[in-house]
Amino acid sequence: MIDNRRVLNFILDLIFPKFCIGCNKFDTYICEKCYEKINFYPLEVNPEIEDCQLNKIIVVAQYEDIVKKLITTLKYKSIKDIGQTLARITYYSTDFPQVDVITAVPLHHQKQRQRGFNQAAEIALELSVLTQTPFMKLLKRTKNSSPQAKISNKNKRLSHLKNTFALNQKILNLESVMIVDDVTTTGTTLNECALVLKQAGIKKIYGLIMAHGN
Repeated sequence: MIDNRRVLNFILDLIFPKFCIGCNKFDTYICEKCYEKINFYPLEVNPEIEDCQLNKIIVVAQYEDIVKKLITTLKYKSIKDIGQTLARITYYSTDFPQVDVITAVPLHHQKQRQRGFNQAAEIALELSVLTQTPFMKLLKRTKNSSPQAKISNKNKRLSHLKNTFALNQKILNLESVMIVDDVTTTGTTLNECALVLKQAGIKKIYGLIMAHGN
């Protein structure tokens, strides 16, 4: 059976060849030498939130250098394949729990239409393939709020996303979910997503983040 997604990727590679994000080496978004420069995050993140709804937040790497370039290129230059690269880096470098479903922090539909895709969902979709865990769009964003990174005041960040997320579909027979996002600072976005899922009856909720920034 032909995998249409992989055929499309093959054609796109012919039209738009890959170059390493760090050193411009041909035929890869990250070469072995640049991979070795990644500062992987060694510890679990403890979010600065009073009523944390997450069982755990797992972070892959620091938001710097190679990983920062990968994420910003994915988000702002619309190279969707980098989502697969980030997922593979996560899969082969990071321990994360087995769950019933993988989901992603949603974008507002206006922002997703502008960007063309949800970068967190691209990472989550590839992780779904690698782990053979179903991917479901469990959440939707009801407000087109400004990015957390643009809010410098920590207290405002912690309250900025209240009532921003809602269920996207009915949830049945799910015990555990992993929410994927690209970058976190305070963990507020993940926690607001987790609150909606916890209220829907999901008992174990984990956050999986590509990078932790300040």
